[in-house]
Amino acid sequence: MRAVAIASKAVLVVALAGAGCDWREFDELKKKVPVASIEAPPDYPAGDDFGPILLPIAPPADGSAAGRFVATATHRTSVGVISFNAAGQPSGLGVTGPAYDILQQGPITAIAAVPGGQKALLGAPSTSLGDLLVMTLEPPYATSSFLPTVGEPQYGVGVGAGHLGGGAAPEFIVLSSNILHVYVDGQPSLDSRYESLGTADPCPIDFSALLPEADRVNRAVIVAPLLATGTQIAVGTPTVSGAGHVLVFDFDVGTGAVTCAAVLIGTEAHFGQAMALADLVPDPDHKPDHLVVGAPRTRAYLYSLPLTTGATPVAMASDTMTDGRFGAAVAAFDIDGKPGDEIFIGNPDATVGDTTTAGRVSVYTGTTLMQLPAALPNPLTEHEPGAGHGYGAGVAGMTFCPGFIPSSSGADAAAPAGDGGVASCTKLPIVGSLSKVYTYFTLKKPDPRVQ
Repeated sequence: MRAVAIASKAVLVVALAGAGCDWREFDELKKKVPVASIEAPPDYPAGDDFGPILLPIAPPADGSAAGRFVATATHRTSVGVISFNAAGQPSGLGVTGPAYDILQQGPITAIAAVPGGQKALLGAPSTSLGDLLVMTLEPPYATSSFLPTVGEPQYGVGVGAGHLGGGAAPEFIVLSSNILHVYVDGQPSLDSRYESLGTADPCPIDFSALLPEADRVNRAVIVAPLLATGTQIAVGTPTVSGAGHVLVFDFDVGTGAVTCAAVLIGTEAHFGQAMALADLVPDPDHKPDHLVVGAPRTRAYLYSLPLTTGATPVAMASDTMTDGRFGAAVAAFDIDGKPGDEIFIGNPDATVGDTTTAGRVSVYTGTTLMQLPAALPNPLTEHEPGAGHGYGAGVAGMTFCPGFIPSSSGADAAAPAGDGGVASCTKLPIVGSLSKVYTYFTLKKPDPRVQ
């Protein structure tokens, strides 16, 4: 594995032509660039497939990086970790190793963080089987197989992790085409499951291999308190035709039973394509209180928590561009400095100007999903949109902690906001296209980078 610096590219056009130009002026402008345009690092074989699958991960505890994210590819086994220093300069690392060599059936197309910040799950599904890998989130990012290759169609098409009532270790969640696995305490031998009964099932989790490839990437899975009590598993199930679903499951660790607890039914086939939790109502706990559900081609819906079967959305965002994929990616985090998250909705097939399939990301706020005013660039697009670039295929909020500040315990740490009054971290938008990732530093003032 090799780490290299990846140049940030300006979104400003700077004319410094002519004899005797002062390159110090250019260097100063580079420091003020609000966007880093990042390409795939070395040892990442799919250099033209870097951006649709993104996982922000916490900065390392030793402060060696201010922000990090993981990216994987849709067509070829490729894993990259991008780190940022306090000045916002990115460096990339392609992750290799024996665990990836066994993935003969296909690439890693599903990723999820394990609570605790030390591990990530990587799902590598294919038509007839699949693998789950576990990657440590500290260099050298060692990766191991969770189980021998599992002979279930699309095993690993969706992954997640969270505490559902087992021991101190979180449970691992793995989806195949028609089975939901819950591995208690993250142990392969402690496998509880829910197997779909097909069309007669009140919670039909069947995930068709006939869905377009882009719709089978990183199946939406959330582990969080979604009902009135306890912690649940939500699974998005877009369909080839008919209505898509979001299915909510309870898990009883004592009996090992996985039961259908609530069902949201969309009016679109691709309802459930993407999901994100959002904190929109100001309160001291800052806990998520809404669920965002993407329903390409033209809509995204907002549901109030706790969920109930048949709940109706409290708001809807829409796009009249019927040839786009509005709702293919969704995320929620604060960007304007006011109480409450903003909602980011990606449309990677959107036309920008006269350029088709260039892509864009629209930003909304509040429980009515009102578009943010033009004072903030909205929608977000590439500075030079290109046909087929697919900007907005992936959207996420990356934690960025630019400096060490003494924590409440007295130890130096890059502590997140709310830790003993320390507020040294912020969320930065990362937007993936089909071959690059864009990180925005100055949408939220003041600029968090150390100059």
